[in-house]
Amino acid sequence: MIRTLIDSLVSSTSVIRGAAIGAVAAVALAGATQAATVDITGSVSSTGGYNNFATQLNAALGGNAVLLAPASITAMAMVGLTFTAVGAESSFNNSFSVAGLGTLSENGNFGFPSSNLLTTPGSGSMTGVFSGLLDGLLSFTNNIGLTVNLGDQEFGVFTQGGAGQHSVFFLAFDDNGAGPDDNHDDFLIRVNVIPLPAGGVLLIGGLGALAALRRRRKPA
Repeated sequence: MIRTLIDSLVSSTSVIRGAAIGAVAAVALAGATQAATVDITGSVSSTGGYNNFATQLNAALGGNAVLLAPASITAMAMVGLTFTAVGAESSFNNSFSVAGLGTLSENGNFGFPSSNLLTTPGSGSMTGVFSGLLDGLLSFTNNIGLTVNLGDQEFGVFTQGGAGQHSVFFLAFDDNGAGPDDNHDDFLIRVNVIPLPAGGVLLIGGLGALAALRRRRKPA
């Protein structure tokens, strides 16, 4: 994750560290014209289904919404990712966490999304910059002690058509509720991949070089 990279590059001064993190945040939210995707692998699964979100997921993904469980996600290049909570159908209180970024929670089941899943603002959102394997960073938890990570059967990923390169997809939690509630609709998170301007990578590299130069000039 890019925050780790920044800390290693600019650990010499708090001023430079603050400037670097601020610059990366600005880059993450800046516009760009090139496409951005992440690589998602996994096998198509019908276990649990996705019941109440079937119509909305198919509409949002242009038809052929497919559940991958377990799955793996890799950002092949530096990209921004926005995570938005868009639905929940559960008898538990669930949360979704991204290591180093934050947590989204649903308390009391805020219901099925009635609008377009691609445009609904949801009940909360968070954005960060990522590169490499995401599997160890993402997790779902419920209030009776179940925690699942990306790659576990209860942690589902919905994409259009299956594995491959995707710019929008959905993460879905099966909190192991009994009976008809045993499906991947207990907490639904939309993920949008945000392209970063090419200059953003150069900016990060320049800040790292500046930090290295300051260390070399520091008196013994």
